[in-house]
Amino acid sequence: MIARTAIENAIVAEIRTATSLADGHIILGHQNVQKPVEGEYIVVTFGPVRGVGRDQEAPVDEDGEVRLIGNREFSISIDAFRGTAFDLCEAVYTAMQKTSVIDRLAALGIMVYDSVGSTNVTVPEGGKWVPHWMTELFIRVASEEVDDVGLIESVELERTTVSPPSPDVEDVFVVEASN
Repeated sequence: MIARTAIENAIVAEIRTATSLADGHIILGHQNVQKPVEGEYIVVTFGPVRGVGRDQEAPVDEDGEVRLIGNREFSISIDAFRGTAFDLCEAVYTAMQKTSVIDRLAALGIMVYDSVGSTNVTVPEGGKWVPHWMTELFIRVASEEVDDVGLIESVELERTTVSPPSPDVEDVFVVEASN
């Protein structure tokens, strides 16, 4: 799977382009930083990654490895605060539907497959109402992992049968395998 930091960097770059926000005004949700003192800002929060269905298993190759290929998806919450918060959310929402953005993200193995329009979640802060709007993006990425299951290179079979058939028939099988 594409590294999470690469996904974060690509999404933040597209948000920066769409909103023209200055450095320090786009914050990742897990960062321990102060919000800007003045001006609008966006907090980008990545949700948990989950698998979509069961991964496809390729046949064991000549090295004893199996490739597991599947899709992973997660959500990204875009929370915009102050001033033109609604316009910032709409700019991100619109940008993620543009062919140029879709193509740039697809080249990195990232697909925005759905999004939720802007929602007003304005809350009081310091005794006054501060604009707070959010939108949510749903992302899919491909995952490919290798599982080393090993190979059985040879099998040796030994069988002993005692004749004639009777209630005392002795049948012995010995199987030895080696890598």
